[in-house]
Amino acid sequence: MSSLISPTTTPRKMHGATNVAAINTLLQDIRADCLRNERECRFDGFVVDGLEVIPLYDPPHLLKGIRNNMLKYNIHFVEDGVKKISKWSYVEQLFELDQQQPYRFRSCPKLSKFNVDKKYIKKMKVSGAAQVLSHHAATSMRQIAERPSVGRPYMNPEATDTADLLLFFDELFDSVNGVLLVSRDGKPLRTALTQNSPHLPFWDRAMTTLRSMEFREERTHSKVNNVMALHSVGFNCEEDDNIGALDTLSDFIVQGVIDSDPISLPELDTEQEEVITGEDMCVPAWIA
Repeated sequence: MSSLISPTTTPRKMHGATNVAAINTLLQDIRADCLRNERECRFDGFVVDGLEVIPLYDPPHLLKGIRNNMLKYNIHFVEDGVKKISKWSYVEQLFELDQQQPYRFRSCPKLSKFNVDKKYIKKMKVSGAAQVLSHHAATSMRQIAERPSVGRPYMNPEATDTADLLLFFDELFDSVNGVLLVSRDGKPLRTALTQNSPHLPFWDRAMTTLRSMEFREERTHSKVNNVMALHSVGFNCEEDDNIGALDTLSDFIVQGVIDSDPISLPELDTEQEEVITGEDMCVPAWIA
């Protein structure tokens, strides 16, 4: 293990049940060591040769885990104090409506049967999940659902709830997937974390929304699990049935934004347009 960890080591991806079990054992060991020595355990990870290693799920796989469960369950959630219900059927309807347009006029040209139709979706492909949980899909769905009129494609106004969920996860993914100081595509959360960036206020609001999320059966409305569950059907984002896909991300945000002392962020010149190195970033660069 020590050969994998050094001050200059880049983030490494470790998947599979065996690796998860090993990491859990290391986490238990550090807590037991603190208990034996009667000292407060302030570690978020485990220690190797004096260096703390914090295990986090790779955000793209978190995105995939959420999408895979959306295929089977409705997501009930609260955003800005409003109760909402997201349904995959509205994603399918959006795709069908968009397919009726000539290709050059489609609002979601990246949608296809391979990332929308349950029979063809490759559940282990992250790109398909990102193309659905996207700004384009969210805005297109909301525009159709909000403006029903004669001669225009029709979608139930309730579809705006699903549009809001797609946009929420698009923004959440952006917030942990940016390395530039200035966004090149007009998405402010798709940048590195700084004192002046909108990440911390967004994460604070996002935690409230995430805590409210529940997976429920379509017909019975019975609760299957919630997104923030500590114990869920799956424990690894490589599994299709990972209902608790955001556990690790939620722990990171909770500990880093809510439970700990105020975070000291670097003062950066936002006029620059350059890639920030790992030394300058406040959020671990777990995107390899």
